[in-house]
Amino acid sequence: PRFDNNLLGFGLLLDAEGRTWVGTAGGVNVSENARHEPLERVSWRHIRHRSDQSGGIPGDWVIRIRQNPSDGAIWMTHWPAVSSTEQYALSVTRDAGQRFETMLRGEKINDIGFQGSVIFAAGNDLFISPDDGATWRKVSSIRSGTDRISDRAVFYTVSAGADGVYIGSSEGLLHTGDGGLTWSIERTGFPLSGGNVYLPDAASVKGY
Repeated sequence: PRFDNNLLGFGLLLDAEGRTWVGTAGGVNVSENARHEPLERVSWRHIRHRSDQSGGIPGDWVIRIRQNPSDGAIWMTHWPAVSSTEQYALSVTRDAGQRFETMLRGEKINDIGFQGSVIFAAGNDLFISPDDGATWRKVSSIRSGTDRISDRAVFYTVSAGADGVYIGSSEGLLHTGDGGLTWSIERTGFPLSGGNVYLPDAASVKGY
């Protein structure tokens, strides 16, 4: 339904407090009762970018919504949708969407992950905040032995586990167990574009 960008859904979060968050190309929607009320009784609060508003969201196109389990804060990624004042950025709300803090302005972020107060932001570059978003550093070199991730890599997904944080990238699966100080890199020997790096002349099926 192109007549209303708020009906084009991208991000979804069911938070620990029972709220439902839906990110669209027209902002973010929050419901306190969508999980337990009949459809006709469900109510939503629609939050959109406004250039004249302090503490609002920096862009209407909300791709990812994540909750940090350590403190309950809600983080989301923003891309520009329609307005020229919208920005690529990352935001966090600590009061259920009443006010948003914006960071990494101008950076196209695809996903967010957490390891306590350490925040990982994956996008055209990889960023790590050791202090819950107060400061950020761009990871400029990822190496594992003689292997390395090139400067052309794009970072798409983040997942935190008991043994550390996993990053999905265009050049392999990355893992760190110490907040990004050291890394391991896992790659496939069979490129998604087809072919066999071990037997270049062997027959292969594209994509396998």
